[in-house]
Amino acid sequence: MPVLNPKSAVKTEINITPLVDVVLVLLIIFMVVAPLLQKGKAVALPQATPHAHEKTSTPKPEPWVISIRQDKAIFFNEKQLSKKALAKEIQQQLSTQGLKEILLKGDKTLPFEEIRPLLEALQQTGFKHIALAVEERKGS
Repeated sequence: MPVLNPKSAVKTEINITPLVDVVLVLLIIFMVVAPLLQKGKAVALPQATPHAHEKTSTPKPEPWVISIRQDKAIFFNEKQLSKKALAKEIQQQLSTQGLKEILLKGDKTLPFEEIRPLLEALQQTGFKHIALAVEERKGS
């Protein structure tokens, strides 16, 4: 009968170091990728205090995102368009997907006079549900 060497005995403990390494790498990947999944162009949004009914709303289908940057460049989701091209793109999207909600993201440094003509044009196209994007005010 062979004699067991205590140094060559089977370990009964689980080594969790590789598991922790994998979990941390996955966490870092998700932290980097999550902001990239947001639709629309990055815009510095104004702040507002949310109402109680806005916090507990049911999930809605994803709206079309129209962004207006500080330099007055207009984007439909991620695609930069002129005002005329935006109208054509919306008409094309309406014919293929039907009427959807629009989320309008205007840079907080833009005066409302720059955003109002776009709102009016969207309403003339037939949109009744146009939401203005804001950041939640901290500390409220």
